[in-house]
Amino acid sequence: MLYFGRWCRPTLIAWTSELEKYRDVFESAAQECAESLPGFNFRLLPCGKDFKDFKDTDSYIRNYIRMDQDRGWVIRSDFVTDDLTWEIMDLELRNITIVFTRQPISGENDRRYDDYDTRAAIVSLEPCRDDEEIRKAVSVMLKHALGHILLGYDEEPHCSSPYCAMHAMTQREFILSFPPYTAKESCFCEKCTQKMREGRIWVNEPSFISEYN
Repeated sequence: MLYFGRWCRPTLIAWTSELEKYRDVFESAAQECAESLPGFNFRLLPCGKDFKDFKDTDSYIRNYIRMDQDRGWVIRSDFVTDDLTWEIMDLELRNITIVFTRQPISGENDRRYDDYDTRAAIVSLEPCRDDEEIRKAVSVMLKHALGHILLGYDEEPHCSSPYCAMHAMTQREFILSFPPYTAKESCFCEKCTQKMREGRIWVNEPSFISEYN
């Protein structure tokens, strides 16, 4: 047991302060992923702990807020994921960071619900109207974000199957209508799973959740 999970990738899940009351939702979603997808050491950022460069998540994200002429203040999600990935590549290549927010985001190709790079992703829960929709979206979009990171710069990152978590989550209806899976069921189709297994960062060890330090 001394070497249990030593190759699993440290995967930090963080969120902006308006989502702090949903900590149990993030814990549940991380547990679902840990039971169905190998290779991750999930760590949830505790309230009050620094996120990056001695800042909390809100302060960090604030650096990337820009005015959009059609949508008002938005988070430039491509800047967030690019910068997080560069930091990870410089410091610890194995790390992964996923940030959730309820604020609007906008990246390349007008991404509104998620954006990603090779070691980082950001997810917006802006379209969610109530607690149940947030619970559903976190569960689906955490899997979707991890899938993007596992696939890397795949030429076809989205799947045509509406039953695969790599289906394009470009509309609110797609996210909220995604079918529920039990914790140990794979939410990815066979084709996407095989592509992930053949990717550079796949780790075939059981995932787990550890304390943040």
